[in-house]
Amino acid sequence: MIMPGSFPLDVPNVRDELTRYLGDSWNGVVDSEVDGKESLPYRNDCENSRYGMNLASRRVARAVMLGSAPDVSGQSARGIERSHIRLGTVQPGENISVFNDALSTLQSRSSYLYSDTTGNRYWYDTRPTLRKVAEDRAQQYRDSDALYEVETRLKKQRAAEPFSGKHICPASSLDVPDEDSLRIVVLPPAEAHRGRTSDSRALKMADEILTNRGTAPRAYKNMIVFAAADASYVNQLIAEAKRFLAWTSIKDDRESLNLDVAQTRETDQNVKRTSESLDVKIDEAYSWLIAPRIDLASGSMDLIWDVEHVSGSGEGIISKMGKRLLSTETAIKQWAPALLKMELDRLLWKDSDHIQIKQLWDYLCSYCYLPRLSGYKVLEDVVLRGLASDEYFGIAAGFSEGRYMELTLAEGRYSINQSDLLVKPRIAKSQTEADREAARAKAERDAAARAESETAGFEVGITQVGSYDGPNYDGTGTMQVEDWEVEVKPRVGKTSFAMTAKLDNTRVNRNIQNILEEIVSQLNMLDGMNVELSFTVKARAEGEIPMSTIRAVSENCSTLGINDFRFD
Repeated sequence: MIMPGSFPLDVPNVRDELTRYLGDSWNGVVDSEVDGKESLPYRNDCENSRYGMNLASRRVARAVMLGSAPDVSGQSARGIERSHIRLGTVQPGENISVFNDALSTLQSRSSYLYSDTTGNRYWYDTRPTLRKVAEDRAQQYRDSDALYEVETRLKKQRAAEPFSGKHICPASSLDVPDEDSLRIVVLPPAEAHRGRTSDSRALKMADEILTNRGTAPRAYKNMIVFAAADASYVNQLIAEAKRFLAWTSIKDDRESLNLDVAQTRETDQNVKRTSESLDVKIDEAYSWLIAPRIDLASGSMDLIWDVEHVSGSGEGIISKMGKRLLSTETAIKQWAPALLKMELDRLLWKDSDHIQIKQLWDYLCSYCYLPRLSGYKVLEDVVLRGLASDEYFGIAAGFSEGRYMELTLAEGRYSINQSDLLVKPRIAKSQTEADREAARAKAERDAAARAESETAGFEVGITQVGSYDGPNYDGTGTMQVEDWEVEVKPRVGKTSFAMTAKLDNTRVNRNIQNILEEIVSQLNMLDGMNVELSFTVKARAEGEIPMSTIRAVSENCSTLGINDFRFD
């Protein structure tokens, strides 16, 4: 059975006989796009054994050539339908899908094979397709143009947790600020990393950025991590970026190229496709997370680079790197007080009884052998949670003359200051107990002194009875005393107590707790003592109180059962 796909167009006599009614330009099309050892279908059959077993690519190309070459551009429906291509190539017992796949492969790679918008009709033409024009233009772009396009897209990456800052494709270490907050540096695509290499361009640039900022040494080395591209993907990135630039240039030149409606639509589709493909390849290429570390257990202070491969795409480079940091605890978003106490005992207050919170934060940001926190809020939260217990640390406002000022232990607080001191629990407990004993002894001495100053339960009253003449002109006077009255009666004891204290707004809980423990508890110990506590709030604003605040406070007072309140 003679079929169009069976004609050997690579045989000169056959080819000349079938193409002699066509123009000379068709010879080149046949040699490069239809049949022959230098043709695209021949290479496809050689590269894919599934095609090569049946010579699928060459048979499909022959059928399309013989069925479409005589067409003219003025025809309303050019080319040959897919169903006719299958009829001209597939023989009984052969798999039709192989020939369908071969046709699709030819369409994606051929420079002279056209198809309609529905993908149902195919034909060869002597004019190169827009795909061929795009390939030619892509070869004219330099690698630097493609890398610039990649860097432009990288700079549109969105920020994500746990990073407070991002630095995309820095030109030098001066472009990365030295700040005490966690940051990610996305290295340029040219500074790529290859797995299992210790001297890649990415590691060299990361080391330069970590060591210095410009000409000055970097202080906060523990607050920087890096993302780098895989070296094996860089060439693919460059090639895809060139294709995108080529299709974009065709779109810009559509008027000078005199593109018809179908070609304009094809151009728009390819611009969109190559743009999306480039974004996906960028996400896939940036798969290396690089973080500095120092292992004190090894007995060396040499810097170690932890390099992890992070796969995945579609969520953004910074987002996927942040998730990996948190999942491996390379960066910590929530810390336990026990772990903080462990680090304090191991290194930070080993030779001292206290450490300032600001100094502690600077240490955590600077030294790569300490845990890497995602932000100061993490340290603040762990300190506030640890203050509620007496196992971890106390806190003081300062240290002077051998004593800690405003020292507290096992007392919760709402906020801390960076100037506050964290005190070893043993030291804090010793001072707080000593202060408590001193306060108790002073209270006992004061009570004894007051008791001694009073008589033993009686009041003595002496009343003078007599007459008195007023003062004379010289200031002297005479007193005629007739008698004295002496009245002795039982002393009436004190039966009530009242006090008013001004509370510190920032330490209300502690002040109220001290009053309850030191004063109210003493009164409650007496039989028949009726203790009544009240809470007074006086607030005065510099301006007018907003109506929303008045409404909220009034509703809250009613809810809490407080009836005695007013706004003036």
